[in-house]
Amino acid sequence: MNNIAKNPPELVAEQAPGGDTATPEGRAFWQQALSWGLFPVTVLATAASGIWLMEAQDPRLMWLRLAVAGPGLLLLFGLEWLLPHRAAWNSRRDGDLLTDVLHNTIGASLYPARSIVKTALLTATIAWLAARFGSDSLWPSTWPLAAQVVLLVVLGEFFYYWAHRFAHEYGLLWRLHSTHHSPSRLYWFNADRFHPFDMILLSAARAIPAIFLGAEAAPIVVQGLLVAYCGKLQHANVDMRFGILNQVFATADWHRWHHSTAQTQCNYGNILILWDRVFGTAYLPQDGHAPDELGLVDMPAFPTGYFGQLLAPFRWRTLEKESRQQLAAEDPGRE
Repeated sequence: MNNIAKNPPELVAEQAPGGDTATPEGRAFWQQALSWGLFPVTVLATAASGIWLMEAQDPRLMWLRLAVAGPGLLLLFGLEWLLPHRAAWNSRRDGDLLTDVLHNTIGASLYPARSIVKTALLTATIAWLAARFGSDSLWPSTWPLAAQVVLLVVLGEFFYYWAHRFAHEYGLLWRLHSTHHSPSRLYWFNADRFHPFDMILLSAARAIPAIFLGAEAAPIVVQGLLVAYCGKLQHANVDMRFGILNQVFATADWHRWHHSTAQTQCNYGNILILWDRVFGTAYLPQDGHAPDELGLVDMPAFPTGYFGQLLAPFRWRTLEKESRQQLAAEDPGRE
């Protein structure tokens, strides 16, 4: 039981997000400026600063994520309280803050291991390319770094799209990915609520073009910064307005519907909505309202704690049985 809806309705590109904040006419200028400016300014700043540091060959790469993304994350934290999309989402639920602290901590600890694996694969691929084609790379390394980043993002999103989509459509993969869909609210800190195995699979899929085309470190690092920060923006409980940017980017407007109880088999992109458009899975409602209910409504027995979520894929049949019992107790007429 995947708790997913089939065949999302036709895309409606222009819409205004629904939330608890006042209408644009009733808000102060600074609120409107933040709502419209937060996404383009901070995403551009993340990309530009990452490119600048890489072109300067800054040796402090271990601190790059913090130096670039840190100010943006602090801004998101403050704006969730100053300009919330849903004020109720600022309240903790079922001890979720501790759960998300553990998810973020464990996820960060996996980053070096993922980097080692990707580096090993990249090295082996470069050696194979050199032996097969007389070249150590098929990557357009002579392009400007900004163009390389755009290419890598577009290609990486293609493979991420299919890995993410398969995680929803195939039962065994859904058992892993369901942890990411377990929260009943979205806020920036639960963007990294992933089962470790799910995180590894999705990260590996995104790395495919970089590995097999022999991309250099610079565009890979900048892509990683954008992946991390855009994921936080997708989950941020901030009233953001996107306008025409919704045509290109996988913004929070799209991602909230991905987490809704009504439509989760849609809007798979992390940075771009491009491949959802191409393959017919982009979904926003006609009237532009945002979803009211998120999470795994058909799995009330799904664990709320970190270690329970870690074991959930291996206890899936038991969790399904317990969920059916809980739902039947709440609604005796339910089958």
